[in-house]
Amino acid sequence: KGQAKVIDERCLACGHCVRVCSQQAKGVLSGVEGTLRFLHDGDMVVAMLAPSFVASLSDFTPEMIVGALRAVGFSRVVEVAYGADLINREYYRLINSQGAAESPTRLPMITSSCPVICELVEKYVPELLPHLAPVVSPMIAMGRTVRKMYGQNVRTVFIGPCTAKKVEARDPEVADAVDEVLTFKELIEMLGFLGIDPAGEPPSAFDPPQAYLGRLYPVSGGLLRSAGLPYDIMNNEVIVTEGKSRVLRLLDSIRNGEISAKLVDVLFCEGCINGPFIDSSLNYFMRKQKVVEYTDSLRTRTNYVDWKKTILNNQDVIVDRRFHAAPIPTVQPSVEDIRR
Repeated sequence: KGQAKVIDERCLACGHCVRVCSQQAKGVLSGVEGTLRFLHDGDMVVAMLAPSFVASLSDFTPEMIVGALRAVGFSRVVEVAYGADLINREYYRLINSQGAAESPTRLPMITSSCPVICELVEKYVPELLPHLAPVVSPMIAMGRTVRKMYGQNVRTVFIGPCTAKKVEARDPEVADAVDEVLTFKELIEMLGFLGIDPAGEPPSAFDPPQAYLGRLYPVSGGLLRSAGLPYDIMNNEVIVTEGKSRVLRLLDSIRNGEISAKLVDVLFCEGCINGPFIDSSLNYFMRKQKVVEYTDSLRTRTNYVDWKKTILNNQDVIVDRRFHAAPIPTVQPSVEDIRR
């Protein structure tokens, strides 16, 4: 009837339709009401901030953002970047076991930190499932770490730039980790509703566990750098790419057997720093600069020995997972249908 409609079963929750709709007629399920309900009920609620926050909420210092979240009522505020640090050991192990008989994935291995990539493979190219790394995202690893540290009954709220995280949090395979998901825009909306100005609240530091190079994950190639995996433009064993059109072409090439790489590191958006709900007027390059500067400024201040101990202490956090084919049936119209 002349209106665009989202077909639920075909949706990847990438948020692209929200961005491109000139009438702003598309939206996503809000996490604000659920989060406020948790806080009102008096539960211990933990805010888990995605590492792209420095690129999105750039008008405030990290300490201001943490202080504002405490003013909202969050009992703890942690960096999801630690979850990235935690899964890096699994990626390192998988890469170094490739070619061995016990290797669980086919080459090239496709990184699975981006939920849109996972949905895309499960629904549209299920024949590539054996290539998808059987590893949870940083969000899921962080949620499980928080519950291990602060108790199984805590409420966990992920805050980031991605709409697909709302779908991932409800995936039966990993539904034990995250209770609610807020986009950065929803966070700003919630702060406004509560009358909280980050610049006017007492600044505060993140709660343990402290992150390290996992803060680079929202930038293309950040996984490789933080996991200590080699990447050189002269090395065809690793491919790094981002963006919808390039990702789709790359998956086609893998399906056609045209790619000989061992690892394919992909993000559906142009990095998480360009996620659909990044709330920033900064351009792509300035956002990347913010993430790198923040990571570098804390790298020298992080006690590497203490950080390494926390990684070893959390080795029992489950970071492996399974994916399931959910192919989209496509029906070709008959000649009669077309004529009609």
